Amino acid sequence: MSTLFNIGDKISTTTEALLPVQKATAGYSLRNIGIKGYNQPVVKVVRELDSAEEDFTASEVSDGTLVDWVNGDDTIIYQSDFSEDEDGFSNTRTSITANETFEGETEVLKVTVGSVDDNTSYIRKGMFVLLNKYTVTCKVYIPSGNTNVNRLQIYTGFGTDVEGGISNYLITTTDEWVNVNLTFIPGSLPTSSGTDLRFWASENFNLNLPSSAQGDVFYVKDIEVTRIGSLGQVKVWYDQFGDNNATQNTVSEMPKIVSFGALITENGKPALDMNNGKMNVSTITLSTMSLFFVYLRGGEDFILTGDTLASRHRLQVTATRIYINNTDYLSGITDTSQIQKLYTTLYSSGNLDTYENSSQNNFSSGGSFTGVTGNYIIENLGDELDVRPADGLMQEIIIYDSDQSANKTKIENNINSYYNIYS
Repeated sequence: MSTLFNIGDKISTTTEALLPVQKATAGYSLRNIGIKGYNQPVVKVVRELDSAEEDFTASEVSDGTLVDWVNGDDTIIYQSDFSEDEDGFSNTRTSITANETFEGETEVLKVTVGSVDDNTSYIRKGMFVLLNKYTVTCKVYIPSGNTNVNRLQIYTGFGTDVEGGISNYLITTTDEWVNVNLTFIPGSLPTSSGTDLRFWASENFNLNLPSSAQGDVFYVKDIEVTRIGSLGQVKVWYDQFGDNNATQNTVSEMPKIVSFGALITENGKPALDMNNGKMNVSTITLSTMSLFFVYLRGGEDFILTGDTLASRHRLQVTATRIYINNTDYLSGITDTSQIQKLYTTLYSSGNLDTYENSSQNNFSSGGSFTGVTGNYIIENLGDELDVRPADGLMQEIIIYDSDQSANKTKIENNINSYYNIYS
């Protein structure tokens, strides 16, 4: 791979990535595309576990350095001690007795079903952080002499958010101690939000027990919870051509780069999950524009916005819409697939053209828009007003304040040779 960029009239070639003819106004990528050199960071990442922050170069993003830092060493966050009390577990329609001796084991927690009347019966303890990865080990015992309770379900309280599905954490063996070893990713399903470790008494697959279950028991001991993966979010996406870094200080609006303990990728290359968030940049005012970005659309995303949405780049299922000076220029697209694409926009001398994967879109007016006036203003990567937040995967944005139509093919070929988006 080669990087092309121009300082004056001379094109230089380095060992990896982009840009011809003149340096861009701004450029954001997880590979090296700019003029700052290969030892410069491309992102600043916040580790969810302890709010630590660290810069990472493109090579460190790809070679495992970033993921190792986000995940850190496996950390035991809880080891039960039932020698004196319930060790922080609360009970719902149950009673708890600590420091029991049962079937050859000591320091056992005994859980007895209370008055349920077609309701749930469980114990719980707050334990997890959403989108971190954990292992849970313990021993459980279910007596066959129970009237109703013949199964034990272990999960986080809301939704079946454990790897492998419900069979992975449904205990059905009776009359012996069962060694449990589970992997949890709380919040891994859209409908799940539980952060407790819960042990639910069950009859077959029914968690709502009849009144006859009152007095049934199960036993738990030696619970150990280990965090094996964390969440990494991007606080700064560095501008590789200047100092207009994209930033976000609100954790809930930061893009994700490491999730479930693994690097987020698309088509084998690192990506940012925009996560319905946005990143802020100093105002870029463009009377002429050449824009290139690599993105996998989430919904009907606003990719770039500014001037209180008077300028915005909107991706729809069937169209690309560019707003300049609050005027909507809509182009139809032939490929409506929700896949990674290279998007190109050229705006110069009143002419506006958009492309997907190097092919020009079919504008509703029958061709390139002409007579377009006004400045295109960029103040956010994402939706500044959260009307249609970006929730897809972003990999690269390159912004020129000049007409790069003569170099369009060269730029697109370089991008495509790295991301392998189209043939």
